[in-house]
Amino acid sequence: MQVSAPKWLIRQEIPVVDEDLTADGAVSLLAVERWFTTVAAAYLDRCKSLHREPSLALNLRLDAPLDPAPLGRPTKVVASASASQLRPDALTIELRVRPVGPNAGARIGNLCVVTLLNTATCLPQPMDAVIRAELLALERAARHNN
Repeated sequence: MQVSAPKWLIRQEIPVVDEDLTADGAVSLLAVERWFTTVAAAYLDRCKSLHREPSLALNLRLDAPLDPAPLGRPTKVVASASASQLRPDALTIELRVRPVGPNAGARIGNLCVVTLLNTATCLPQPMDAVIRAELLALERAARHNN
């Protein structure tokens, strides 16, 4: 099932600090990974039914290699997350980092594919109807509240 995501469920403003920069002052790859992971985790924290079963673990995988160069040299970034696709076996979260500041460049994006794993067998587990219903409700609320 495709989920249209014109509004962002999660939106966080994050100041860019010295630890986020390389020696030459560019945004580091580690900073971008951390920002993407932070907003993806914030998104998943909103879905309480994902966390109800202790025998299941969330497996997150970024879909493409990251290149922080287009961000330029921002003073802060706005990191956003919203679902772009929901399948019985996986959720795809669309992630975006938009740079802000006088030397900011272009925004970058990525997809995060989330699956459930059975912790005893390490095998993928389908997302049940309760989880899918809650994720759809979160996205509907985002479209109405943004």
